[in-house]
This record gives sequence, C-alpha cells and structure tokens, in this order.
Amino acid sequence: MEEIVFCLGLGLSSLSLLVLELGLLGLLYDWIFYVLFGVVLIIFYPELWYFLRRLWCAKNKRIPMWIFIPLSFTLFLAIILLLVPTITFDALVYHLAVPQTYIKHHKIIYLPNNCFSNYTFNTEMLFTLGLLLKGDLLAKSIHFLFGLLSALGIYALARRYFGQRTAYWSVLAFCSMPLAVFVATAAFNDFALTFYEILAVYAFINWYHEKNHGWLLVCGLTCGLAIGTKYFGGFCFVILSLSILWLTWRQQGILKGLKTTASFAILVLLPNLPWLIKNLIWTGNPVFPLFYPILGGKNWSQFLYTQYLYEMTRYSQGHHLFLKPFIFLWEISFKQGGGMESGIKLTVGPIFLSLLPFLLQWRKLDFGIKYLLAFCGVFFLFWSYVCAVDRFALPCFVLLCVVVGYTLERFKGKRLYPCLLVILLISLCLNWGYVFKVIHKNAYFMCLKKANTEKFLLEKSIIKDYYDVISWSNRHLPAQSKVLFIGEVRSYYCLRDKLVASQFDTNIILKLIRKSKGIEGLLWNLKQSGVTHVLDNETGTRWLNQYFDYFHWKNNGEKELYNLFRQNYLRLIYVHGTIALFEIQGLDLIHHGNTEKKVIGSW
Repeated sequence: MEEIVFCLGLGLSSLSLLVLELGLLGLLYDWIFYVLFGVVLIIFYPELWYFLRRLWCAKNKRIPMWIFIPLSFTLFLAIILLLVPTITFDALVYHLAVPQTYIKHHKIIYLPNNCFSNYTFNTEMLFTLGLLLKGDLLAKSIHFLFGLLSALGIYALARRYFGQRTAYWSVLAFCSMPLAVFVATAAFNDFALTFYEILAVYAFINWYHEKNHGWLLVCGLTCGLAIGTKYFGGFCFVILSLSILWLTWRQQGILKGLKTTASFAILVLLPNLPWLIKNLIWTGNPVFPLFYPILGGKNWSQFLYTQYLYEMTRYSQGHHLFLKPFIFLWEISFKQGGGMESGIKLTVGPIFLSLLPFLLQWRKLDFGIKYLLAFCGVFFLFWSYVCAVDRFALPCFVLLCVVVGYTLERFKGKRLYPCLLVILLISLCLNWGYVFKVIHKNAYFMCLKKANTEKFLLEKSIIKDYYDVISWSNRHLPAQSKVLFIGEVRSYYCLRDKLVASQFDTNIILKLIRKSKGIEGLLWNLKQSGVTHVLDNETGTRWLNQYFDYFHWKNNGEKELYNLFRQNYLRLIYVHGTIALFEIQGLDLIHHGNTEKKVIGSW
C-alpha cells in the first residue's frame, strides 16, 4: 500500500508535467495522448504485470464487514454526487474553464484576464487531459481519485506504525466528514493538495524513523508537488522546514540542520520550476499574483492586489485575535452552512472535537502521533489566522483521522470504549444523513441517468439561469460570434468565443472604455476585439460590485459612456431571469478614422 500511494502520487505529477510540456508546444490533441499511452504501456509492460501480480496475491485479504458496509455506503453517496454535472463556482471560473480554453487553442496560452491561470496548475493539467479525452466527468473523477488516494495514504500510514485496526478506524473517521465527501466529488484541487501533503508528512515520519535520506528526498518532492497544486501548500513547506531544522539541529548541530533544511528547500523548488519560469516569462512575477508590491506583475495593479488579498483573508477576520482558533474549531465541527461572510459551509463533523478530551488522557504518545498533532495544530493556527475557508483545512483534518484511529484503538477494552464507538457511529450517520438530504433536496438523483443531465442543468441546478442563456447562445449564435461577459465570470459551458475576466481582474468593458474616446472609440475597440454580443448578468454585477468593486470608475465620464452604450447600442435577443444576451448594434457603421455618429434604437 505504501508503494502504491507514493508511486501513484509521483506518477500523476509526472503526467501533469507531461501535459504542461505538450501544451506549451501546442500539442494538446487527443490522438497524441492515446499514442503516448500506448507506447508507455508497451515500454512499462513488465512493471504493469508485476503490479497486477501483486494485486492478485493480495486478493484473499478480505475487508471486515464492519468497515466494508460503511465504506460502501459512503462510496455510493459519493458516486451520486460525482455524476452531477459541474455547477461549482470555482470550476466554472477557472478549474475547468481555463483547461477548456487551452484545449480550444490546442495550446497553453497566456490569459491576461484570468489571474487564476497563473497559479501552479498541476491538478488543472490533469483536468485538461480529462476534458480532452472524455469531458468534465473524467476531470471530476481525477479529483475524486485524489480523494480515494488520500484515504489510502492515511490507511497506509496508520497501518505501518499503529496496526491494521487503527488503519481501519482512520478510514472510517475519514468517511464521517461531510467536507471530504463534497469536496472530493467536485472539480477542485483541494484533495490533490491534501494527498501530496499526506505523502510529505508520511515521508518525513519515515525519514525520522529510518534515518534514510531517500525519504527526505521524497518528502521534499511531494511537498513541492503540494505547492505545485496550490500556493496554499506553502504552509506545509514552512512547517516541514522548521521540523527538519529542529530535529537535525538537536541531533547533529546547527550547521548540519541548516544544510539539511537548505537541501530540502531545493528539492521543494525543483518540481515547481516549470511554473515559476512560465509565470516569470508571461507576467514578470514567478509567483503571480502574490507579492505584487515587491515583484510586480503584468496586467495587475495595486488596486487589484489589495482586492485579492482582502478576499483571500476576509474569512479569518471578525473574531477576537486569541479566540479565532477556538471559534473556527467549533464552527468547522458543528456549524453546517454559513452566510456570505463565512468561509465555512461544510463541517468535518463532531468526531475530532469529541475525541480530543480522550486523547489528552494519554501522557506517552508515539512520535508519529505527537508529530501529527503538532503539524495539524500549527497548520490549523495558520489556517485560522490567514484564510479560514473550509476546503483549505482538509489536509489538517484528514491527517487527524490517524489520531482518531489511534485513540479508538488505545481505548479498546476500557470502560469508555463503547462511548467512542457511539461517537464515531453518530458522526457517520450525521454525514450520511446530510449528504442524502442534499442529494434529495437538489434532485441529484436525476443525474444517475445521463439523458437527464441537460434537464437537470436547465431546470433543477443552482446555475439554471446562467446555463439556459449559455445553452441558447451555443445553439443559436453564429459560429463566428464572440461574446463579451458583463457581470459574469463563469465561462466554462460557453462554446462560442468569449471575452471574460475573473472576479479579481479588471472587467473587459471597463478596460475598453478606458482606452476609448467617446462611443465611436468604444465601438471601434469592440469591433477590433471581434465582439458581436454581450452577456449581461444583473445579479452578478451587484454581487461583484459589493465584494470586488467590479466597476471602479475613475470619473463620471466612464460611467456615462457605459450607460450610453447599454441604452443605445444593445439589442436584446434572449433573457432568462436576470441574465440577458444582447447583440451589439452599429458595429458595421464604425470604420477606423471615419466613424459615423449614429444612435441605434434602445432596447
């Protein structure tokens, strides 16, 4: 199991870098990957045969019914969620929208209006491959695979150091988390980050026990892959660096500690070099959009950076400085759902907080448990004070599942053991009940039949207004059309050419207005950009204005020009709810150097 999880982790990351390389070369074609997979299977046939024989030899190892039944039921509910089409906001903005754009151009290109496209994109490269070969279901399944691998990772770690039953308890604790089930079945990258952080901590503990520098190498690479998945993986790097420095300093002195820590940092840097170089060439900032005041960045500004920084940290604000970790621990354990001001919409369940008093009764703990508690404690403090979004806490609580399993096994045969089992059972039942309630309430059962997918998106999904307008435009707009999005940042389902900016970037119409002199100049710039239609989301505009200052006008002239354009040059052709599709009028009358001042009928 240990061999499987580490090899799959390193192998998937190699596949990510392969997609990146081929994408930069303009070779994003499905046939190229089919040929490559065929060649790889031929070359590595002995390895594959060896792996299959290992699995065959292990076929007689049966899973006990007391763990098989809850695992199967959790997996059943998760598969229903997995079959739901993509409706999550971040996936529609960049997790799938950016790979979709790359596939359309058969190449990884610079996207000046989507700052997310300059993140480290290891997981999104796998999404690109999934979309290219089979569509968004395969892309979502890749993230679901990372969820399964995370469960296998904690299982392998717990089994190696604490025994088979502790490993089983750890996996059951994992299955009791609503946060884990919902995040694993969406097109996010949080479980890829979680998986690589599990591997990094796993390798660190192995290095401590075996004194084998090969494990330090693996620790550095997997920590680097965590950062290559998401910048938030930097938390893991800081904690592991301090751990390596402290342990080596105690045993071999400060100079050796600094040398070992520096070697670890270089190993972390290596798998991220392709992303750092790409960003440096395209934006001038290797870690764009971070550290803008120091490193700068193309198509970025201090205003946008301030908005970005505030949005990333606002969920950690609003509580007393010393009470934040305790409040967030309570909320992420019990407070299901939150308002727009809360980053905690899903909980991890009551299991962790409920078992904490039992764990404190033990004075002598194994090094692995001590380190997991220390790592997760520091990680949780980072999370509480920097970015208290529920998904970002996954690595902490998934690793704590091992501590839960350890606690349950240590209490076996003692008076309070039945109480612990009841707490675990209640946590599992609460998770299943909540997941089933969400599935039933949102009509997700419809998606079990592939034929109902379109009907679900148009009638039952939370994006039905958006999808209806996008679907209509895909069917009725001419193939050469180009749509400008106003008040809308989700672009994934749009098959026509589009101009769209993320919520953190200056919106396109504002950019065009600022480079135009009068309405004729604006129409000319629209014509030069190839824009023929406008998709306007009135509700989205209000939301973007409230949280991101979407229209940060420099003067009244800009606002007046925008209103003139809306009132006199847009013809309504389709509307659903608060989302409308317009055709731009008067573009054929605009000629460079010979503009005609003519007002078209208002809509």
